[in-house]
Amino acid sequence: MRVDRKTTVLSVIGVLALLAGPVAAQLPPFPQVPQMPQDEPELSDPAPETKRRPPTLDDLFERLANAEDQEEAVGVAGLIERRLGKSGSPTADLLMRRAVTSAEDGNPDAAIELADRVLALEPGWADAWVQQAVFFQMVDDADMAFGNLLRALQIEPRHFNAMEFLGMMLLESEQYEAALLVYERLLRVFPFSPTAQPRVEALRRELNGMGI
Repeated sequence: MRVDRKTTVLSVIGVLALLAGPVAAQLPPFPQVPQMPQDEPELSDPAPETKRRPPTLDDLFERLANAEDQEEAVGVAGLIERRLGKSGSPTADLLMRRAVTSAEDGNPDAAIELADRVLALEPGWADAWVQQAVFFQMVDDADMAFGNLLRALQIEPRHFNAMEFLGMMLLESEQYEAALLVYERLLRVFPFSPTAQPRVEALRRELNGMGI
């Protein structure tokens, strides 16, 4: 099933405009560092060793964008996928695992229903929208899959798997201009994406009349 060309291109351009906002705006403010009193003796008891905080999702996306090679980038991408794959709700996580199992067992309709329950509990879980898009694609409902991917990107504009899936759908529908926009954006988030760079090059050749 193909998505309507005009609707697709306009929708993707709208989402990419949303994605174009500065990533820095999503970063949390720097924590305030407490000031030591001026008369505090310098040789008093040593300060307790500060614990190193775990990297935030923003930290991981920054590392992904600045990775020095593909091996490092793929490793960081895996860490991001694990973070995005957790909702913070044990119930929602359990339901999504059951949905994935249903899909793997050849029952995508049940997977879609379970994902509906997940999204009722956690509508802001971007990865759940992407997972349900996979289930919709399994039943050849491209329009619903497409809508889910756009929703996921509205929630998390850096979701590279959502962009990868969206780009693939656009390629299959021969929406080359829109696909190029998506893959170019993907490369900004994940420069060492194993698939995005060759697809960008192929799409530019196609759009320049040289064929994919």
